[in-house]
Amino acid sequence: MTADALTSNVESIQEHLESKPVRLPLGIGGGGRTFVHWLAESLDLGPLTDAGEGRWTFPGGAIVDRSSRPADDGPAGVIVEPDRTAGIPPHDIGPAGAAHLATTFLAAHLAGDTATAQRFVERFGPLTSVADSHGWASIIGNPTASIRQTEGAVRASDAFRDHFRSIQSRGGTRLLDLGRVLYLLAPQPMHLGDEWANLASAISNRAYTLADINLVLSECTDLFNIDSTADNPTVAAVNPFTRLLFSGFVPGSSSEYADLYTWMSRRSVRSLIRDDTGDEFIRTALPLVAARGNCLTALLEDGAVMLASDVELLADYLERDPELAVHPGAKAVLLHAHRLRSSGGDREAQMEFALRRVSLTSAADKIAEVLPERSWRPVWSNSSPANVHRVLAEGTAGVLSLAVIPGVSPFRAYAGTGNGQIHRVTRTHGELLDLGDETGSAEIRGLAAIEHDGADIIVVAASDATLAAYRVTPGPDATAVRLWCHDEPLSSPFTTATIALPADGPPVVLSGGVSGTVWVHDLLTGEDLGPLVSWGAEIRGVRTAHLDDRDVAIVVAVDSRLAVVDLHTHDELAVTTLAQWSADAGMAALLTPSCMNAIVMGDDVRIVVGCAMGELFEVRWSPGSPLDVDRLELPGVPDSGVNEVVLRLHRDGLSRFIARNDGVWIRYDPDQPRRIKVFVGHAGPVWAQAVIDVPGTGEVVSLTGGSEGAVRIWRHVEVIDEALAYLQVNHHRGAIRAIAVRASDEEVEVVTGGDDGDVRVWHGANARRGGVASRHQGAISAFLWLPTASGMRLVVGAADGSLRLATTDVPEQPARLLGIAHEGVTALAPSSTDGSFWSAGNDGGITRWDAIAGVARESRMVCRYGRVTAVATDGYGRVLVGGQDGSLSLVAPDGSHVMESRTFDSEVTAIDVVAELHLAVIGLASGHVYTLPIAHGVDGPIRSMHRHGLNVVAVNAFELYGQLAVVSVGRDRKVMVGDVSSRVLLHTISLEGFPTDLAVADNYIAVSTTAGGTLFQFADGHVQPAATPRDR
Repeated sequence: MTADALTSNVESIQEHLESKPVRLPLGIGGGGRTFVHWLAESLDLGPLTDAGEGRWTFPGGAIVDRSSRPADDGPAGVIVEPDRTAGIPPHDIGPAGAAHLATTFLAAHLAGDTATAQRFVERFGPLTSVADSHGWASIIGNPTASIRQTEGAVRASDAFRDHFRSIQSRGGTRLLDLGRVLYLLAPQPMHLGDEWANLASAISNRAYTLADINLVLSECTDLFNIDSTADNPTVAAVNPFTRLLFSGFVPGSSSEYADLYTWMSRRSVRSLIRDDTGDEFIRTALPLVAARGNCLTALLEDGAVMLASDVELLADYLERDPELAVHPGAKAVLLHAHRLRSSGGDREAQMEFALRRVSLTSAADKIAEVLPERSWRPVWSNSSPANVHRVLAEGTAGVLSLAVIPGVSPFRAYAGTGNGQIHRVTRTHGELLDLGDETGSAEIRGLAAIEHDGADIIVVAASDATLAAYRVTPGPDATAVRLWCHDEPLSSPFTTATIALPADGPPVVLSGGVSGTVWVHDLLTGEDLGPLVSWGAEIRGVRTAHLDDRDVAIVVAVDSRLAVVDLHTHDELAVTTLAQWSADAGMAALLTPSCMNAIVMGDDVRIVVGCAMGELFEVRWSPGSPLDVDRLELPGVPDSGVNEVVLRLHRDGLSRFIARNDGVWIRYDPDQPRRIKVFVGHAGPVWAQAVIDVPGTGEVVSLTGGSEGAVRIWRHVEVIDEALAYLQVNHHRGAIRAIAVRASDEEVEVVTGGDDGDVRVWHGANARRGGVASRHQGAISAFLWLPTASGMRLVVGAADGSLRLATTDVPEQPARLLGIAHEGVTALAPSSTDGSFWSAGNDGGITRWDAIAGVARESRMVCRYGRVTAVATDGYGRVLVGGQDGSLSLVAPDGSHVMESRTFDSEVTAIDVVAELHLAVIGLASGHVYTLPIAHGVDGPIRSMHRHGLNVVAVNAFELYGQLAVVSVGRDRKVMVGDVSSRVLLHTISLEGFPTDLAVADNYIAVSTTAGGTLFQFADGHVQPAATPRDR
């Protein structure tokens, strides 16, 4: 290569620089610092300043080395970009110019050996990596060098040029434009439809139609692989080599992907209105082109486009980018991902609901505008979003601490809150633990728990300087007994507590607080064993470890002091100050540790310390050695205060779980390909976290506690593997007030009645279509299935007092008006006479109706003080009537008189009867659910089943898993299922909205709420999404 040739080449580049940026397509593998400085010197660009991440600035512009970045991260190569033309797409130097530059640069570092440099470029091509000069000799001499040899050889070979000329001559521009779409979307296959032509038009500014696709496929059949076996046929390049030929010499750019995204986003909105064979392709390709075109932020601001995207793929891209994960739109997707799956029948309403929950009102309004007939309209309530997995417990005060009982299955955990409450948390639900009258309202800052002699021992460290231990019995009716309590002389608030199990002694409690002292107490007796350390600086974390037959405690304080202390001799074995390891010496004095955790890993103890400003330190200690401190960096993650750190050892290494102030928690595995995974689960800071390896199952779950008072469960599987799913159906204008369900071998039929007075019928799991069975002037208040000679009919009671007899088998058939009574109907029950039923209402009375004749037969005033709230009939035809005044009355079958009555301390809100067993199930406004034998009246002994936090709305008895079970719903937004014989609580399910009614058929449970109707199915001991063989 002569000096004149080099000068000519550089002059041509400088001409390009006068008008537009110039990109040197140097391949993937790294342009290198030496090459960048040589290029700047050759082009006389002036002094360079290293701006980091492969970017150098010079007066008037910048050089960006993108050649080491993945292909899907934008165009590869080295870009020379003047400031004044930063918005112009890069212009590619031709292959000859790139070859001249590569040869000249290589020769300059091989002592002017131009011949050797030229042979290298001819062998491997000009698009191979250009590395620092130190590695050139070894690369040339090593046939297995780690560079893109195959790609370079193909691009430089005559075969490549011949094939490219052949393609150009056979199909011309049309073939290259259509083929480039396949190249850009790889490995995603292209849907064989008009979308292909439209995408080619979007990136080429030329108009293509289906006719162009037909011509290309007919003339160049050997270049494509068409798959017609699927419902939606697809097309792809016949092999990777052909796909590479479609790219020519120009790699894909983000601007091209942005053009693809622009067209797909417009097309996706239309797919919400009408079905098309290309919808599935658009749904799958949207996240891909948005990510490659740097358009994910735009996608997250458009609710309709988010709705049209594949939620699994979108969630995967969002979790890769910590900055995107905290975007409001990303939170909406990640929090509701399991409800937004492509198979969901009510994705539109769920997405609108998710967007409104994060205050993206304009994005939600766009869905409402595009889809006025969506399956249900979100009704705002105080309920929490259903998280990636599930809300286990929820209160009004923030969750400050979590403790897990190690080694038990199913797992048990305890959560301490900011108002002094403790919740016991299991796999399916959480319940408030009654600790007696001794507890105050101080913050529960430290919590520790173990299993001992068949019971749970929990230690509570509070902000009012109280340290106490409780013994909690397992089972549904958990009781807590205080073992001991200390509040003197420990006169300063506590911040942390842990339980240590020494190898040669009884279990002890280590606790620390504002005073700077770590206290040691016997776990079972509370005996004060003296201080472990007294530093005079607030203790922020205490953990224990057993290594080389030695029990040690690890202690960290607010002054950044970290020490390993012998648990028996109280000697400090190793100590350091973390401030001296801070990256910013000027900020070292402000370094404030906020949490710490430790675990034994091989011959070391691994310690991770989190700080209030977001710094993380990882420390190693082995016996006889000083503390080895490293700063723990999370690449690409912005700093935020760390509130909790949890460590988990597994076969592939050590996972670090980090709970932060910005509402996310992070799983960091430095040894894994996807090292960082970000989870969004709380509206405010995540203050507490625990990780559980459930014994015998191989399952790993995380619990997190947030400032909004919720404890959430996360299963360490993909986002959409949640076993519990909701099927919300609501075409009603307003809330659903009544629900009925019946099941057969063929299908499940759900009937809903709403505030709008409509009665709608839904068949199976199809939440998109529902027929109107009848219309009323007032809100629907009660349903009853009634067998008649003409078949099964539905009795509908309304708040305006009307009673109608409807059929659900013939849509839109008018319902027959039976009469108007009670100043509003509140409850319905069958009668012992065929074709008749009982109604009850606001006037405190009950009436027996003849549905065939359409007349009222008997009436009786039962509740003297208030309305009738519940009614049911037993096997003898007697009527059980529950009243607002707390009365439970037994009325004769003919309604002539009240046979017996009793009074409860709160309103009787729900009644159901198991006729064969002469057993009644009663729900009260106090939240209690009782069973009552009624064979000899209503004055028998009652047995408690379970209790809701607020008043019971409805109860029902049914057969579940071969046993008699009771299901109830309450105003605490929970569904509870319990076994009658053992009184064990089997399931607890959290609901969106406040429940209004409940119905059961076979193993299906239908619940109506202010946010929609929900259908559950019980199978194999779990709650499953309802599914049926066919839909109408």
